Amino acid sequence: MELKKSCSKVVQCPGATTSRFRWTTVHLQGATIQVFFREVMLASQAEKIEKLPALVLLVGGPGFPAQRPFSATDGWIGRALQDYIVLLLDQRGTGRSTVVNAQTLKGMSAKRQAEYLAHFRADSIVEDCETIRQKLNLQKLTVLGESFGGFCALSYLSKPPPV
Repeated sequence: MELKKSCSKVVQCPGATTSRFRWTTVHLQGATIQVFFREVMLASQAEKIEKLPALVLLVGGPGFPAQRPFSATDGWIGRALQDYIVLLLDQRGTGRSTVVNAQTLKGMSAKRQAEYLAHFRADSIVEDCETIRQKLNLQKLTVLGESFGGFCALSYLSKPPPV
């Protein structure tokens, strides 16, 4: 999996936040998919981006994209942004990541559909988080999961630490 820095886009958001839109490319057997995430930080901390720890949100579903930040003071994200860069991951198959729907599966045999869909499980989402951590040169990643995202977070935390 590679992180496409050329696909990074910086956007000013309401509430004095800045978002960078990022995509990673995942090469599968016979297919390539894109995994989208946004880095959200307080605009006032943009110069300290290299020093801030990162928190990744893994949302429920499966099948839901990450929430979009509307304000730097909204609920948990407002608090998290005081101490972290927040990574909002559109898990595989959702949001701005490569979607899975009838059109993407059309023309595939049932066996090929099953093989393709196997790349959208929790273990693949965990791999995406770890790849993003490595590509962003982060020593560690704080994980916050809700519902199915909590299952993904526990799956991530049960893996042996990177060497």
